[in-house]
Amino acid sequence: MANIDNELNDLGVGPQDESSPEERDSQTLLLQLAERTVLQAEALAKETIDRAREESEAAAQRLLEQTVAEAEEQARGIMEAAEQQRTSSTDKARAEARRIVEAAKEESSTITMEATAKAQQEAEKILADARAEGQGTVSNAQAEEQEILGKAQRESMAVINASQARADNVESNARLRAEFIIRQMNQVVYDGIRRAVTETCQDILPDLDNI
Repeated sequence: MANIDNELNDLGVGPQDESSPEERDSQTLLLQLAERTVLQAEALAKETIDRAREESEAAAQRLLEQTVAEAEEQARGIMEAAEQQRTSSTDKARAEARRIVEAAKEESSTITMEATAKAQQEAEKILADARAEGQGTVSNAQAEEQEILGKAQRESMAVINASQARADNVESNARLRAEFIIRQMNQVVYDGIRRAVTETCQDILPDLDNI
């Protein structure tokens, strides 16, 4: 207000000792008009500042929401890819374990059949020789036949048990490998999500600072 009074005085419209009533009324109106103009300018400036602040905050919120949405989308993509890879690795490990078990069973069955056939042949040969030598040796031949058959059965069981143990060991190793692959893929998923979120935050921080 002091500045306005000084400017009006400089222009010759300020208070003077010899001014007429009309001049004093005119000066009063000019002062009131100047005060009203200043108040309107201050109100307009405050409104402009408030609007700019609101627009800036809204823009920052939109940017943050967009960035979070993009980070979530990237995380979902990483998790889906990791889940597909984990499922594929698990299926391959299970298929390999089944193949090894089936091969072991087939090998065991073949060995058992061959051992049984060989024992039967030897038993029949011994029995034929015993019959040729006389009835007295038949009982001995039968006992020997039973011994040979028992031995063949024991060998067959040993082969079967060994094959089964081998199959169980292979299946256990395959299961452990599948679990290891699953844990490794879970770690990859976790690292990928954490890296994506960290990079996204680092990307938006400068924008937020500028806002």
